[in-house]
Amino acid sequence: MEFTASQLARVLNGTIEGDPQAKVTDFAKIEHGKAGQLCFFANPKYEEYVYTCEASILLVNKDFVPKQPVKPTLIRVENSYEALSTLLKYAADNRKRFVAIAEGERDGIGVRNSARVSTSEAIPMLAETSKSEITPESTRMSTSATGPKSARIA
Repeated sequence: MEFTASQLARVLNGTIEGDPQAKVTDFAKIEHGKAGQLCFFANPKYEEYVYTCEASILLVNKDFVPKQPVKPTLIRVENSYEALSTLLKYAADNRKRFVAIAEGERDGIGVRNSARVSTSEAIPMLAETSKSEITPESTRMSTSATGPKSARIA
């Protein structure tokens, strides 16, 4: 699935600095971020990567003040750890719903199997319907220094 900075900021109650139409399809660690990926920054020991990161979107805490120019579009949020957790849960929760829509089975209404729903039509609907389902308690995630360098936004 593909998300724009504008859609993600709406889900996270964040503010955008940069291109609201920047698009991402993957998550990545800040030190490995590339175009089309979303990274996050919270720990000051990783600040050097903020300035070399090639990701399209970077989640940062609202109080972050860059010391030099930053290439990615920034989404400022209260807590970037919680925002990342929210996005991972949001993507996982909506994978099944998106597949059902694409297969023409939305809300049990039969639609021809050849029906197609574009991402640009489905994503805004998912953003609106799922926003109220996300709570801090349902999005807790433990962090680890190990693990994959990126994860697909389902």
